[in-house]
Amino acid sequence: MAALNLRKMPGKKREKLSVHVVTWNVASAAPPLDLSDLLQLNKQDMNLDIYIIGLQEMNSGIISRLSDTAFEDPWSSFFMDVLSPLNFIKISYVRMQGLLLLVFAKYQHLPYIQILSTKTTPTGFYGYWGNKGGVIICLKLYGYYVSIINCHLPPHVANNDQRLEHFDRILEMQNFEGHKIPNILDHE
Repeated sequence: MAALNLRKMPGKKREKLSVHVVTWNVASAAPPLDLSDLLQLNKQDMNLDIYIIGLQEMNSGIISRLSDTAFEDPWSSFFMDVLSPLNFIKISYVRMQGLLLLVFAKYQHLPYIQILSTKTTPTGFYGYWGNKGGVIICLKLYGYYVSIINCHLPPHVANNDQRLEHFDRILEMQNFEGHKIPNILDHE
């Protein structure tokens, strides 16, 4: 869990925004019956404001992708079913083959969140295949620029140089020309 210090909240002193970040290689599995521990739903003292959920290796077979195009993918539906009764709303998502990035926020924060951009950068098979790469959500949160990146990069120590090249490519592709958005490395 992370806490963001926000100084620009209208009508309030400096406050913290609690953010829970999940990254999970689901290895083509379907959503389990219960993720209360992963989402820290069993902790009574948790007062979370935002969930950021990044999944890798979701089932991206042809049948699955066609079904997900017509209907919402099972993971998004699962998280919505769990979080919406707790006053969370899915504010943005981006998917590229087996990568999924979801952002949920409590409804009272919605007036202070602006989705600026969602992008995908495939790096698999010479930069054309999306089994590897990154998905990004760029938003303005209480006046601060925030970029959230979910990556799936080549594994193993022997591929470290390739992994760094892929990550550099993902960052290079995140230009926001014409949108008056600072470079991704200049975001808060």
